[in-house]
Amino acid sequence: MTRNGSNCRYRITICLAAVFATAGADCEQGPSNTNGNNNSNSNGNNNSNNNSSTSGGVVVTDFGVQKEGMVAVGDGIIAFASTGRGLEVSWMEPGADSATAIDGDLREGAVYCAGKKVIGVQADTINAVVVHDTTNGTSTVVPETDVWDIAPGANLENNDVAVDGHLVAILHRGDLGKELKLIDVSGDDPVVTAFTFGLTNAVSVDVNADEGQIMVMEDNDFITVFPADGAADVTPFRYDVATDAGIPIAYSPKPQIGGGIVIFQELNADNAWVLNLTTGVSTQLSENPASNNGSTNLEARAGFFAYFLNRDPSDNDSAQGSRLAIGAAGDLDNIVFDDGADIGDGAMRGFGFSVAITPGGTATFLAGRFGGSSGGGNNQPSFLQWTDSESMELLRDTNGNSVIAADVVCTDALAAFKVPGDGNVSTALGYFVP
Repeated sequence: MTRNGSNCRYRITICLAAVFATAGADCEQGPSNTNGNNNSNSNGNNNSNNNSSTSGGVVVTDFGVQKEGMVAVGDGIIAFASTGRGLEVSWMEPGADSATAIDGDLREGAVYCAGKKVIGVQADTINAVVVHDTTNGTSTVVPETDVWDIAPGANLENNDVAVDGHLVAILHRGDLGKELKLIDVSGDDPVVTAFTFGLTNAVSVDVNADEGQIMVMEDNDFITVFPADGAADVTPFRYDVATDAGIPIAYSPKPQIGGGIVIFQELNADNAWVLNLTTGVSTQLSENPASNNGSTNLEARAGFFAYFLNRDPSDNDSAQGSRLAIGAAGDLDNIVFDDGADIGDGAMRGFGFSVAITPGGTATFLAGRFGGSSGGGNNQPSFLQWTDSESMELLRDTNGNSVIAADVVCTDALAAFKVPGDGNVSTALGYFVP
C-alpha cells in the first residue's frame, strides 16, 4: 500500500494466528462450478444438502443466498438469508454438508450472528427479535413491546440495528421517537436494557462489544456514546460534531465505532472524518473526498479504520469499485492505499465496494457489493481480495481461480460473502477460513 503517495509499504496487521484446522480435508470450488455435481436438496428437517467439495481455502457452496439479503458470521457459524421457501434464514458451520433453516419467517435484511447464536427479526406484524441458539436448536423470541415498536408492515432499516459479540443494539421506535435498547444474548435468556436518556432524532446505531460501547448518531449533528454495562439510566458522552467541527454528519455510509474512534463522512461534501473519543476532537482525514455512491461502507476495528476514496477519476472504476484507504487511529496523517495495479485476471489491487476488518485488526477483506438490505444501490460484485500483511492480494480457489464476491463480513477466524451463482443458484454463499 502507498503511504500518502509514496512507495513505502505499510504493514497494518500481524499475521493471522488462526488456521483452518481441517485444511487437508476442506477445499473449494471457484466462483463458478465446472464439475456438474453440485445439487441443492431439501429434506423434511429443514436441512439443505451441499455437495461442494472442500480442501482448505475459499469455499463456494451450493447454498442459495437472497441477493438483497444479509450474510453474517459468528463463532464458527455463518448465517444467511437463504433461498427456497420464501422468508427463510439458515445457518451452517464451515466444512459442513448441510445448512439448517431456522423456523419462522425472518426478514432477509436483518440477519446477524452473536457468538453461536443467530439474531433475526420476524417478518410478520409482530416484528419481534428472535435469538436462535445453534448449539441446541432453540429459539427465544424477544417481544416487540420490549425492543421493537414499529408499525405493522414497516420496513426494517439497517441503520437501526447493530450486532457485535454478545450485544445487540437497536433504535426502538417509541412514543417519543427512537429510543436505544440493548439486548445481551450471552446467557440462556436475552437481557434487555432500555436506556432512559432522551435521544434527538436518532438515525443510526453501532456497537463494539470488546470495548463496551454503543454509538448513536443524532440528527446530522451529534455522536452519542453509551457504555454497554447494562445501566439503563447512564448519562452518555455526547459529541457535538456540528458545532465543534462545523460540519453535518452523513448517515450513509453508516458511521462506525471501534478502537477509541468513530469514522464518519461529512454530509454533502463526502469528506471522511475521525472522531477521537478520548479528546473529543474530530479530524478531517488527509486523503479526501471519500466515496459515497450508495454502495461503499466504512469500517473501524482495533484501532484501524477503512473507507473508500473519490479524489479524482483514478479512484473509481465502474466495474471494480473505488480505491480502499486504511488508517490507524494513532496516526491520522498517514492514510495508506494501493496502486490499483493488475494483480491477475484483470483485478485492480485495492479496489472494491465493501470492506471488512477482523475484530482483532489482523486482516482486511475487500469485495463487491449487492444492493438491498445489506448494501447500497448498486449490484456490483468484484474480485475478492485480502491482506494480513501489506498490500491486497487476490483470494483464489485451490484450482488457482480468482473469486468474484460481494458483501464480505468477517470475524478473526472466518469470512463470508455472496458469489454470483453457477446455474444451480443465482447467488451462492461463499466463505474463507484463514
